[in-house]
Amino acid sequence: IDTDTARLQDFNFISCGAKLRYNYLKEATILPFLLSFGGLTFSIGGDIMMGNVDVTGEYDAEYEDITVTYSSIDYPLSANLNSTYGATVSWTVFTLSAQAIAYIDVMYLFSFYTGFGLATNLGFFSTDFNGNGQLTTKDPTFTNPSIKPDGLIGTMEFESVNSYMPGYVIPTFIFGVEINLFVIKLTADTMVNLANRSDVTLQGGVRLQL
Repeated sequence: IDTDTARLQDFNFISCGAKLRYNYLKEATILPFLLSFGGLTFSIGGDIMMGNVDVTGEYDAEYEDITVTYSSIDYPLSANLNSTYGATVSWTVFTLSAQAIAYIDVMYLFSFYTGFGLATNLGFFSTDFNGNGQLTTKDPTFTNPSIKPDGLIGTMEFESVNSYMPGYVIPTFIFGVEINLFVIKLTADTMVNLANRSDVTLQGGVRLQL
């Protein structure tokens, strides 16, 4: 596929959510000005994420030494495919989650946190790929006026439609760090799917805390 011809036709992405937190264990100093226990927090929340991406483009290919049967006669030819394609990816996922997170603060600058969570998911992820084009040849043994002067061998079409469902219940492990710059908080964390231990997400963010 020639990625230079790919054109983005549509892109939509919506994500929103809310979370309630309860600080079960309060902060406690371990080493003054150096190390402190930031607390143990339980939370429940809900998130919804939906979107779609539509792309179109062109796909050209060359085929050497193929055999085409026309009027009961076999012709060894080289051929060219000129086609266009379209691809659509769409998703909608609603997630209810519960987490237990513990925090360790280092010199009031870094806050490390880790814990476990449980996510319940409903939704879908779907893909739709399609394309069509013409297979032609310039071989004179096939394009002479008595056979196929236009050189058209035939048309080719393809379509692939697939749909996937997210895991209904997924246990997770969370680890992250927050850098405290006065009212600005820089965060980075990772979450691992404990059901298969291969799905890993990474995210970063900035927030203001007054």
